[in-house]
Amino acid sequence: MINNTSTIEPAGPANLAVTELMYNASDLTPAEVAAGFQNQSAFEYIEVMNIGDSSIDLTGVQFTEGITFAFPSMTLEPRARAVIPRNRGAFLARYPEAAAALLSGEFGIGEGNRLSNSGEEILLTGAGGQEIRRFTYLDEFPWPVSPDGLGPSLVLIAPRLNPDHAVPLNWRAGTAVGGTPGGSDAVDFVGDPDAD
Repeated sequence: MINNTSTIEPAGPANLAVTELMYNASDLTPAEVAAGFQNQSAFEYIEVMNIGDSSIDLTGVQFTEGITFAFPSMTLEPRARAVIPRNRGAFLARYPEAAAALLSGEFGIGEGNRLSNSGEEILLTGAGGQEIRRFTYLDEFPWPVSPDGLGPSLVLIAPRLNPDHAVPLNWRAGTAVGGTPGGSDAVDFVGDPDAD
């Protein structure tokens, strides 16, 4: 007998965050060119995270601005991340270690369905059409500038605190070249917390 008492909540602004954007990926490597990839935009991805304490239902959740992508019918466990690639083959070639977090499908259908290198509005809506996240990222100050093709991704700071995605200071450049899709990019504090 299975006695599961965990709850599954609908995805919403209290439990689902956009946590990482690779909007202008770094240049292709010689191996990637040899494998047939022709443009670094194939390596774009967007990551979401369940920032709540219960599993959430992503059925009916979709990106409708910036990119278009409808999530498959699925649940996302607490603190779990899911990655939507622009091109599955390119993503798996560059990030094989992140395969477990990769969703089925991709947002790269059509040349126009890609993340803008200069910034744009992102809109994530819930099953009933309610707004979960709406924000505009940019590639210039006060937004971090190194995610604009120099290697790192754009990462939401302290996602579990549910920061306002529209505030540039709530974002930073990732710590790893190529980003950390499907994994944490948390930075540990170094120093004396009493040194003020």
